[in-house]
Amino acid sequence: MPLQEEPPNIQRPDRHAGLANFMRSMKHLNASKLAVSGMEFIDKREYDAAICDFREAQELYQELGANDNASNMMSMQGICFYALGRWDEAVAVLQEALALKRELGDKEGEASDLLGLGEVYLRAGDKARAEEAFQQALCISQAEGLKDCALKAEKGQERARALPTSG
Repeated sequence: MPLQEEPPNIQRPDRHAGLANFMRSMKHLNASKLAVSGMEFIDKREYDAAICDFREAQELYQELGANDNASNMMSMQGICFYALGRWDEAVAVLQEALALKRELGDKEGEASDLLGLGEVYLRAGDKARAEEAFQQALCISQAEGLKDCALKAEKGQERARALPTSG
């Protein structure tokens, strides 16, 4: 009678780590798909749907520890709130994104979010805050050599100065 060999052990000792990496990759893929979907909703001017997708993507990115991407999703929500004329919500989410970008040391993102805040304040008629946001964006842009951003900040300041003083 032939000797029966035991079947080979096909279990990998790192199976759990491999599965965890796979699940992490799937979560990242889902977040990326949500971000793309949000952009598509913006193209169709369906801002509420875009906000939902960006918020869900933000949460996934935060779970993954990808705070740079999470802050970008917050910025995109701010753009959508701006488009809907929901100034308070736009300011809140942009300030949250701005704080995270500062924590991460993302100067270009910080300048961009300050430009966004300046635009929101302009639309809301808050001259002083608009000027302040544009001034901060200008300082960072000049220090970082972000010429396009600096130009936008200067133009924003001009538009803010043209607003009537309230009070």
